[in-house]
Amino acid sequence: FWLKLSPVQWSERSIMNEFVLGVVKLNVLNVPLALASLPHDPWAVAAGVGLMLPLTAASISKPSKAAKFDSISEDRAVKTLVITAVPNRLIRMSLGVVHLAAALRFAGRCEASTPVWNFLDFFRLLSVMAIGGVWFTSSYYGQ
Repeated sequence: FWLKLSPVQWSERSIMNEFVLGVVKLNVLNVPLALASLPHDPWAVAAGVGLMLPLTAASISKPSKAAKFDSISEDRAVKTLVITAVPNRLIRMSLGVVHLAAALRFAGRCEASTPVWNFLDFFRLLSVMAIGGVWFTSSYYGQ
């Protein structure tokens, strides 16, 4: 089967494998979101995973050989230290919003817990807020 693939099919398969691997790697960042949200708020995990798809596509895309160097954009990026495209920054901001909303809902559910669960929930809440903070800062600074 593998020997019958044309060079174009090989490259398509390679891109698909790279995309799947990228999705798996980036979704590791959704583990705290899942731990804080499931089973009560599956929408948050679904939104987090869904937003990882375009982020992965943007992360693995390579410029074409025909792409030209844009010195104006390069100079602007150097001056502002913003090197990430606007759609990528919006995806990161959306991921931050999802994590913040999930953290607030999780904190609301934890009010009536026992002291032991409050101790454990503190670390779950801290991890979800930390990852949300990473998404917010990387979207703001564009790096």
